[in-house]
Amino acid sequence: MIFKHNCEVKNGKIENLNHDQFNRNLQRLNNKKIILTVSIPKKQRSNQQNRYFHGVILPILSNHLGYFKDEMKVILKYKFLMTESKVVKSTSNLTTKEFEDFNSKIRTWASVEHCLYIPKPNEISF
Repeated sequence: MIFKHNCEVKNGKIENLNHDQFNRNLQRLNNKKIILTVSIPKKQRSNQQNRYFHGVILPILSNHLGYFKDEMKVILKYKFLMTESKVVKSTSNLTTKEFEDFNSKIRTWASVEHCLYIPKPNEISF
């Protein structure tokens, strides 16, 4: 069970925390051991990046290579998002920078390996 609470730290103190909600969540964990983690939120991929990937990259590659779009997505994830420990990252958890790096690697691979040009986001409307 994971609870997320958006707040800010100012002068070493937590501000803008919904204390009522936080306390309700703590009550749900009564008598349980927990790990409390504090992190800075990452900017997730944008809706525009997602539309570009699904509306431009996947259709162009799947049509050219003869795959369904969902098959093409799996192939690209295995090719470009697999970690050294052989875990394939989910595209939905990528930051905006990570997602653009992913798209850039795909464009380069398509060009070099398949002589296929995929336009950059600023070169096409989707």
